[in-house]
Amino acid sequence: MKITKQLLEQWGACSDGKHTFSSKFPEGAEYSAVIAACDEDGHKDYRDWIFTRAFQHLEAREVVEAETVLIPKEVDKGLEPLALLDQETKSTDTIS
Repeated sequence: MKITKQLLEQWGACSDGKHTFSSKFPEGAEYSAVIAACDEDGHKDYRDWIFTRAFQHLEAREVVEAETVLIPKEVDKGLEPLALLDQETKSTDTIS
């Protein structure tokens, strides 16, 4: 599904959201690319908003493709705190 500025206007997007979208995707973009950009830019609010409005128009394949790209990134984020904890544990494993 191609997301366009006109579609966002039909869905009632806020002016900041439309501006952000238009500056990144002046010609519009496929749903998965828009969702990925929201994730990269830390716009979970925009991501959730677009998903909620687009869901009824999407094919299951489009949702799966967009989410499949996100999974490894989220797993890596989840592992970062564990790696830090492991480093802290190693640095305190000395006997005084």
